[in-house]
Amino acid sequence: MTNIEIDKIAHVGVPVSNTKKSLAFYKDALGLEFLSTREISGDHISSGVEVPNAKIKVTLLKSNNLMVELLEYLNPKGQKFNRSNNDAGSMHIAFNVKDIDATYNNLKKLGFNCNQKPYPSSVPEGWAWFYARDPDGITVEFNGPIK
Repeated sequence: MTNIEIDKIAHVGVPVSNTKKSLAFYKDALGLEFLSTREISGDHISSGVEVPNAKIKVTLLKSNNLMVELLEYLNPKGQKFNRSNNDAGSMHIAFNVKDIDATYNNLKKLGFNCNQKPYPSSVPEGWAWFYARDPDGITVEFNGPIK
């Protein structure tokens, strides 16, 4: 078996239904830095993403060491996300934050769905976590020290 040497995570791709609504979550609420938006299409794109006649609006955001790539399929439109966290293929993005309670309160105040108040974690000790949902129902986890 050949070992593949991975240098680092390049980005996390998140298919979205509406870039503007997703930017309200990832950029405005979470504070990720906006880098660029562009539209891509063509046979090489359709072949690469395995979606015939694909036309995609690609928006790049950055948070310290993580790039988030929002992918709005302009053509063809995709299906609404309908997976539970225990379904194979369901994924989530996890962010460490400096103030877990403030993060939870700010997301709730802005109208984003959070599953529970921050709950103490066993690893690392002294931290808490909670899940929220982005505008398309994708699970986003937040972890941070209990103050």
